[in-house]
Amino acid sequence: LYATLFMSVFWVGYSDEPWRRNLAFGLSNLVLALTFAIDFISPTLFRHGMRYTTVFKTLLHFPVATLSFGAVFALPPVLAGIAMGHFAPENWVWILAVLFVAEIFAIVWACVGGTWLAAKMWPEAKTIKRPFWGAQLLYWVVLIGLFTANVRAFTALGKTVLSKAPLFKSQYELVEGSLELDGLGLLDVLSTEPSVGFSMEVRIANPTDVDLVLEENRLELSHQGTPVATTSLEPIRVESGEVRTQRVGVDLNVDLSVVGRGRELLDSESWEMVLYVEIEEGWEFPIYIR
Repeated sequence: LYATLFMSVFWVGYSDEPWRRNLAFGLSNLVLALTFAIDFISPTLFRHGMRYTTVFKTLLHFPVATLSFGAVFALPPVLAGIAMGHFAPENWVWILAVLFVAEIFAIVWACVGGTWLAAKMWPEAKTIKRPFWGAQLLYWVVLIGLFTANVRAFTALGKTVLSKAPLFKSQYELVEGSLELDGLGLLDVLSTEPSVGFSMEVRIANPTDVDLVLEENRLELSHQGTPVATTSLEPIRVESGEVRTQRVGVDLNVDLSVVGRGRELLDSESWEMVLYVEIEEGWEFPIYIR
């Protein structure tokens, strides 16, 4: 259940759309609160002979108490994470240390609070019957279906990431005199999004144990969150341990309206590139590059 929830939230949030990132932030905190509630309220109910499905039904019977409890005790690690993301976003030693202390603090008091809350629930909870078998069957069908879909998606993602790793570890050398430009035509000059093309021969050395493969892709360049140019890299393939010379071509569609931003364009922190690689047919995955 937890693995399914965490993996599902990942797919919601790993997007360049702000509303999806905000939704994933809210869902991740909701899942965290829910897991705290299940982990620390349920042991007392288990000791009274309840099974998992009945425990879940009981917690749903007290939604305000359940989520409030989870939110209160999930808050310390959440606040610690936000604080460390602000004050020391790249110091992993301090991040892990502070999160560990906050988590221990939350767990200790959640053990006490969960036992107390479950005891308060028990007089009413003991009258709750096991869910109808049809509801249990539906729960397992949905859960196993989502879990299987997530495992399949992460497996495909893992294979893609593995195949793309050599892209960042290989050495590239431009072959002198091989640059060819596709100049602006009349229609491009009159357009607010002219298309500029160029190609070159690049000598690529792949020192890794994995073949370098780049299939269909899309590269987006943005400035301060505004798309500026869209392009793609021609598919390339270099076997493990090989050195190959390959012509690489790029067609660039540029939004000229961004030129009006003047000196702001010189701020390197304002630029962002997103490389969309194809995991399966019709399914792109974004790799964020600053």
